[in-house]
Order: sequence, then C-alpha cells, then structure tokens
Amino acid sequence: MRRWLPVLVISLAWAAPVAATAETPAPAECLYALPGRLELGVVGQPIGYSQDIFCVPNGDTVSNAVIEWGDGRTSQGTIAAHESGLVLVTGNHVYTSPGRFTIRATVTDEANGQSYSGGSEVGAEIRPSSVSSTGCDFTVRRGTPIRSREVALIRAGTPSTNLHATISWGDGTESRGAVTGNGTLRVSGSHRWRRFGRYAIIVTLMDASGHIVARATGRAVVVPGR
Repeated sequence: MRRWLPVLVISLAWAAPVAATAETPAPAECLYALPGRLELGVVGQPIGYSQDIFCVPNGDTVSNAVIEWGDGRTSQGTIAAHESGLVLVTGNHVYTSPGRFTIRATVTDEANGQSYSGGSEVGAEIRPSSVSSTGCDFTVRRGTPIRSREVALIRAGTPSTNLHATISWGDGTESRGAVTGNGTLRVSGSHRWRRFGRYAIIVTLMDASGHIVARATGRAVVVPGR
C-alpha cells in the first residue's frame, strides 16, 4: 500500500529593495497681478499709479519694485504690505507729451536665493495741458427728445477734424456725438429719456487713433411729462 505524505510548499516572492528618494521641492509660484485700469492725466501734472500685485504666498518679502512709465523712463515704486499675500505698489510720474502709454510695475521676490518677477500693466491717457472741458446742465421733460443739443464745450486748441465723441446718457445708453468748431469744440447729440430723474452725461472726445483727448461731465434733470 502506498502512503501519501503531505507536502508543504512555500512560495517566496523576491522584491527589489526600494531606494529612498529625496522629496522634490515644489516650484515657487510666480507673481501675478490684478487686472489694470485706465488712468487719465494731463501733460506737466503728476499722475499716480497704485496697483495690487500678488506676492509668492510663502511669507517671503518683496524686495524691489520698478515702474516703467511707457515713455522710456522708470522709477522705483513704493511697496506697502497688504492682506492675503498682496503687496501694494504705488508711484507718481509727470509726462512731458500727450498720448497713450502703458505703465508696468515689476516686483521681485527673493525666495531661496532665486528671483521671481511678475508685473501689472495699466493704460494711461495723457492729454495736452491746454485742454479744458465743461459739461452742460439742462432740464428736459420725460419722453421729450432733445435733438442736436449741445452737451459739452471743450477747449482743445485743435480743429475738430479727425476727432469724434461718444456720449453716455446716464441711462445705460450711448451714442455718437457731433463735434464742431476749431480750437473751441462743441459736442452735441440727440436723446430721449423715458424715466424722470437726474442723469450724468459723460462726453468722451477721442482722436483718430482712439486716444482720449478730453472728457466732460454734464447733468440732465428729467422732469415728469405733461
């Protein structure tokens, strides 16, 4: 008689040793900025720059800020501490010629011996120092249209050729204005208000390149109709 003996089978799985690896540090975040806005200024008068810029959110200190004014000149910006990892960069500048300029502020953060920079661009419209503007105030009845009504008087020292104007009527609508005159410009437009109240009329005068030459604000008081 044959006897069956129990056999114990042991399976050994071989695994390669896991080498210890050093943790790779996460790259530092670059700086970025909040959306810029349009600044309006006059030749020969200081224009201010004030912009919030995000800092690397690791508690490091922003060490330097430089503002490029778009006319070939730069200056050091003033850095102020701000909440939520923000820094506030401010500065002032005087332009010597009219036109449209792009202002860019760049801040530098020294983190672990490395520099990370980011910037914010803001547009600036600089108009001639001789420009003065006056908006017109008037009263009109609700529902009664005004036609070719003068809404602004602008002393720009330039003819109306190649200039155009837009008129914001204060009720959410906007239309093209007619520009006439030579040196002293008159802007007129047509409109009808359907509700009574007080409305700010904002007139923007621009040249052929889209540069803002002047702005004027008037007021319309719309009274109930008959």
